[in-house]
Amino acid sequence: MNKLVYKNNSIIKASYSLNLAESRLVLSCIAQIKSDEKISADKMFMLSVSDYAKLFNLTEQSAYKELYAISDELLKKILTIIQDM
Repeated sequence: MNKLVYKNNSIIKASYSLNLAESRLVLSCIAQIKSDEKISADKMFMLSVSDYAKLFNLTEQSAYKELYAISDELLKKILTIIQDM
């Protein structure tokens, strides 16, 4: 998975409330959205520990620890993606 994510101002502003690991995870999920794809609130994104480790040059053990550490805090935050119609 080698995708480029363009961050508009709203994503940049929203990322101020995220730490590095949270930002990595969110951007990895955003990278899965095709530019012409319409998404809904029930759309799920998946990223394996192995893929996360490869993306950010981490061992799988380090990636697992990082993802485990952020899971509770990230679930408390709301991310809304507004698409142009």
